[in-house]
Amino acid sequence: MEVEKLRAEVKSLKEQVAAKFEKYSGNYSDDPDKKMAELMTRNAVLETELENYQKYMKTATKKYEAKIKKLKKKIKG
Repeated sequence: MEVEKLRAEVKSLKEQVAAKFEKYSGNYSDDPDKKMAELMTRNAVLETELENYQKYMKTATKKYEAKIKKLKKKIKG
């Protein structure tokens, strides 16, 4: 009984992995050169997005730290 339950769970997990893999792997060309170009483009886009997000977070962090400092000063004063 326990073995059958585990086998069913393993089968279910394999199907879930396959479904997710097909979702993402199907987005690229079958031609290796074209696929490499698509992946390099995707990588460049993701690097740019990450860089912009890091800049945003740095700015937002400074802004909120200044606000916190101001509020702490107000509470003490």
